[in-house]
Amino acid sequence: MEIALSAADPDRPDRSRSVPTDPTDPTDPDRFDGSLLARPLRGGVSDDSSTKPPMLVLLESLAFYRNVRIGLVAGAVLAVFLYLVRVLELLGPVIDAREYPLFGPDVWFLFLAFVLAATFALLVAIGLTVAEAIRGARSVAPERTK
Repeated sequence: MEIALSAADPDRPDRSRSVPTDPTDPTDPDRFDGSLLARPLRGGVSDDSSTKPPMLVLLESLAFYRNVRIGLVAGAVLAVFLYLVRVLELLGPVIDAREYPLFGPDVWFLFLAFVLAATFALLVAIGLTVAEAIRGARSVAPERTK
């Protein structure tokens, strides 16, 4: 939709020179009714009226950061426990029949304990987050049936 502006009367469109107009301009008599314009949804899934990114709102609603902290503590406890079992030989002496490059066996086991701690922390965080999502979905389901 285009209209032209007349030099003689600025309020009256002249079709000799075309200038595109804003389709949302309420003063334009040739504009469409605006029914196809995208409007923001009110009262959607989140009642958060701030300007937080949607992914951040999702992570907060699933208590993801709390779950990560719990996972990190659980992974660290497991890794320290298994490292102490290995180093202090709580399950008996370790038979070392091979050689370890660059470092001794205790350092390599420390690296392995770190990998185990990170992996276990991630597993715990994902498990707790999925459980929170299921709990949230079950609490929303009865509200929709009413």
